[in-house]
Amino acid sequence: MTNPNPLLLCCTSIALLSLSIKSYADIDVSQPLPGSICYIPPTVPLDTPTTTNNQQIAVNSQNAKLVQGKQAEFTGDVAASQGQRHMQSDRASLNQQDQILIAQGHVRYQDKVLNVKSDKIETNLKSHATSISHAEYDFNGQNGRGSAKSLQVDPDKAMAMEQAVYTPCPPGDESWSINASSIHIDKNRNWAVARNAVFHVHNVPVFYLPYFSYPISNKRETGFLYPQFTSSSKNGFDLKTPFYWNMAPNYDVTLTPREMSKRGQQLTTNFRYLAAGQEGELDYEYLPNDRVNGENRSLIHWQNNGRIGSHWQLLSNYSHVSDNNYFSDLGSLSMSSTDQLLQQGQVNYRDATWNAGLLLNNYQILGSTHAPHQVLPELHFSGLWDTGLGSLQVGLKGQMSNFTDSDPTVYTGQRYHMEPTLILPLSIPGGYLNNQISLLQTYYDQNTKGDTQLKTHVSRTLPEYRVKAGLNFDRNLTWLGNAYQQTFEPQVQYLYIPYKNQSDIGIYDSAALEQDYFGMFRDRRFSGLDRIADANQVTAGATTRFLNANNEEKLRLSVAQIFYLQPSRVHLPNVSSTANNSDRSALALEGDMNITHDWFFHSGLQVNDDTGKVNKGNAALEWHPTKNKLAQLNYRYGKPNDGTLSDEINQIGMKVSWPLRPNVHFIGSYYRDLYLHRNIESILGVQYDACCWAFQVAFQRSLSTHYEANGQTDPLGEIDNSIHFQFILKGLGFSDDSSTYRKMMNSGRLPYGHPFYLNN
Repeated sequence: MTNPNPLLLCCTSIALLSLSIKSYADIDVSQPLPGSICYIPPTVPLDTPTTTNNQQIAVNSQNAKLVQGKQAEFTGDVAASQGQRHMQSDRASLNQQDQILIAQGHVRYQDKVLNVKSDKIETNLKSHATSISHAEYDFNGQNGRGSAKSLQVDPDKAMAMEQAVYTPCPPGDESWSINASSIHIDKNRNWAVARNAVFHVHNVPVFYLPYFSYPISNKRETGFLYPQFTSSSKNGFDLKTPFYWNMAPNYDVTLTPREMSKRGQQLTTNFRYLAAGQEGELDYEYLPNDRVNGENRSLIHWQNNGRIGSHWQLLSNYSHVSDNNYFSDLGSLSMSSTDQLLQQGQVNYRDATWNAGLLLNNYQILGSTHAPHQVLPELHFSGLWDTGLGSLQVGLKGQMSNFTDSDPTVYTGQRYHMEPTLILPLSIPGGYLNNQISLLQTYYDQNTKGDTQLKTHVSRTLPEYRVKAGLNFDRNLTWLGNAYQQTFEPQVQYLYIPYKNQSDIGIYDSAALEQDYFGMFRDRRFSGLDRIADANQVTAGATTRFLNANNEEKLRLSVAQIFYLQPSRVHLPNVSSTANNSDRSALALEGDMNITHDWFFHSGLQVNDDTGKVNKGNAALEWHPTKNKLAQLNYRYGKPNDGTLSDEINQIGMKVSWPLRPNVHFIGSYYRDLYLHRNIESILGVQYDACCWAFQVAFQRSLSTHYEANGQTDPLGEIDNSIHFQFILKGLGFSDDSSTYRKMMNSGRLPYGHPFYLNN
């Protein structure tokens, strides 16, 4: 057996010993615990006299003995108040010179924070500093109780306890507690420190900590987050022990040591920053000498979004992994699994008239698929000006791009594009008519690398004319006894671009675009500029909406179709052009409906009305009766006949999030590939919430892509079975921790998605 890394074992041990030391940076306060789980009874005020300010003191008792200016003795049902501080006792004495009040017997003390039972309390009426002996305490309005041999209260700064016990559990529940030689709470820092602490579970000592600290507010503070336990067929026993370091108000880091019994020790670093108008994060994951394949494995991910002054913007999105199977083997805390990792940087300039930018673009493609060309660099710009001639506008777009490739045998080139435009927008209250004329001028200087289909120099000039018109109608109606406003919004577009043979131009950044309802009204069929499809076509479409009396959109239906006056002859290489021979496109339909206040439905279809067959489709039905109850059934289908899909898709899935009892929450997820007749992913999870602790367990069975040594994809994929555990202790922050079941909903390869687009 390989000897474990001592440093990692040390970090892991500390984290295990401090399961409850949780940074509030990880708390979702939007999900309070149900009241039946942890009921906090209201504080019953002590029956004491009232005072008008914090300096006055009022005392009631059965007997009193006063020595003017020196001493006062009170006996029999003594009740005293000073502002918000109240006390009851059997007897009390007041030193009038030092303003020291001492209460003894069956003493009860109450202020805006604490309720205390004791046998002796000494308080300074000037400084309000209070010393309490043999105290039994609880906190007003929140979980937290315990005892202390001595308790010192400074109302403005701190509270200190000696020989103290603390638990967030209600009376009668001894699930867990901390016994410490001292607990010191700094109210200015909202931070507590415990020394020589012994953690007890059901009054049984479990482990010892000489020192630890924890937050008492929702501020971001340094500390261990809850560890995560997983056991899977790929990695064996898997333990993550994240540590959050609040380095400064504008940057922090989370370090996550990870121990995998089959693979070894991994360290993940997540650094976040806000500085000089920049916002971003840098992630690095490193696994030295993977025990399974003997390789060092790593991931780096950097995102940045920032501004310099009022006009300049800096953007970056860079990701890289050490090998093809990194995500399928190890997953990632930093980013979701993908087979294309973007490596991009941008500098943009923007003012009222001009937009300009410099772009560097590359991809890391996992597997044997050839990566797209690198864009090193691209300069692009656009501008729009009013001419002063009515609503006529002049626009200008352009770009200069340099395309390279890591493969020396693949063609490369430079592209120069200029696009002047005249735009005449016309509008009336019930409609619009927009006219646009453009001239598309593109020049390529290509290094063909022996590709006989390409030319070294290519100049392409294409005019484009586009006119789009729309009307807006509305009416009031009654449907099923309810009043609605219905809109009807037809629109039509004519687009003309002449044909030009472009087969002598390489494909650098062009791909087929989706022809859904919104795609029907684009002026391009392909992204990029390497192929500009000829067009002589009319697009017709309409949308209708139903809005209730509260102006909530309850139903939206849209339909559109392109009618080709001439078939388009330009297509991408290796993509069939048979779809372009029809006199019309597929019929695109979109629908969203809020059936009742808690039922939602969405559907999108692309139907070939010549054959009646569906090219693409998706549907989702969701029941969402309350914030923590959700059930969704979804389906998606697609054929790779238009270049936007590489494989056929035929999948059905479901998501369920449902409380079985006030303190038991169930999560279920199931996705199946109907084309390949196999499960893609199944998740079954349960979270149990008690008042002062919670436990989460999830079983997961998922299909992952596996790449062979030659970069080819294993057609059967790999099935990974895993079980995840998380034990959550509540209360060290003097605030209820929230339920974390929603994190399970967003876990796995297919997280929950909200597919409904109604404007509510």
